[in-house]
Order: sequence, then structure tokens, then C-alpha cells
Amino acid sequence: MQSETLRTVARLVVGLFLFSVGITCTVVPALGLAPWDSFHMGLSGRIGITIGQASIAVGVVLLIIVAFFREPLGIGTILNVWLIGFLMDVFLQNELFPYHPSLLYRFFLFFMGMVIIAVASWLYIGAGYGAGPRDGLMLTVMRRTGWPVSVTRILIEGSAALFGFLLGGSLGIGTILIFLFLGPILGIWFRMVDFDANAIDHKTFQFKPKKK
Repeated sequence: MQSETLRTVARLVVGLFLFSVGITCTVVPALGLAPWDSFHMGLSGRIGITIGQASIAVGVVLLIIVAFFREPLGIGTILNVWLIGFLMDVFLQNELFPYHPSLLYRFFLFFMGMVIIAVASWLYIGAGYGAGPRDGLMLTVMRRTGWPVSVTRILIEGSAALFGFLLGGSLGIGTILIFLFLGPILGIWFRMVDFDANAIDHKTFQFKPKKK
């Protein structure tokens, strides 16, 4: 049992590590960011912190919100908040993938980032230690409103993109590419590895109602 736990924790950490690599690959080409990353970039520019620190700050706020509404949270949720933002700063500051003006290189790096995110999502979600705070917010809104996932995701990510734009975050062709291709890339990879994200039984902290 202990060795199995170590394997799943290792899977979680490797998944979050690769997720950070994937996001870095979409940031470096400067083609336009995913909605949440645009918001993080805009926020970082406004208050003088790094994009990774902005990601952590937003994650903490969302964590408080989803905890208030008693969404299931796990170790993966907590690590998601801190580790991805921290690693993004490490990778960007140390130029893990240096910028190059070649348009072919930039598009290749961007699409490679989406593929890495798909693999990372399989590892991270498959570890079964809870959804990230942004997914937790989506689930909270769905439960409270009854809206389908497609509508909820568009509204939340559309709002993140709008606020990111207003704060000076980068939107562009890359933003459109993520909207169009990230979902299908995730679907293709999940089918290749025969993975059903909905079948995962997450190990989460249990919120017990107060006794009267």
C-alpha cells in the first residue's frame, strides 16, 4: 500500500511538473496566451510580481472560494496552486525554452506545449488527488447554476480572458489555437491511453457538516 501511494504521489508531482513545462511552452512563443494565463500576465504587470506569483495568488483566492462552497479538495489541489506557479517562474527565468523569432519554431513550441499539457493532465488527474482550483471553480458554478460544462467553461474562461485583456495580458492567435485544439488534443491522448477522467475516484479532504 505504501509503495502504491508513493507511485501515485510521484505521478501527481511529475504531472504538475510537466503541466508547468507545457504552460511555459505556450508562454515563450508570444503568440497569445490561454485565458487564465493572460489574466495572470496582466495581473503580474499591474502589481509588479512574476506571472508565476500571479498564478499562485489567483489560485489561493479560488481555493478559498471553492472551499467556502465545500467543493472536494485534495493534496493535488494544494500542490496545483503552488507548484505550477513556482515552476513556471523557474523555467521562464532560466529560459528553459529560449525565445526565437522564427515563426515556425514559435508555432512548433506552442503546439508542443499543448501536447505536453495533455500528457500532464493524464498524469495529474489520474493520480486521483483532487482537481485544481480553476476546475474546482467550474464545478462549483455548475453545481450552483445547473449550467452545462461547455457553457460554464466558456463563461469562466471568457471572463478570465476579458479581465486579462483589460489588465494588459497577451491575447492573440495562440488564444484561439488553445480554444480550438487543446480539447481535441486532450481527447486524442486520453483515447490513446484508454483514460476516462470521469472514472477517477479522487482522494479528497472531507468536509463534515457541523452538528447541531
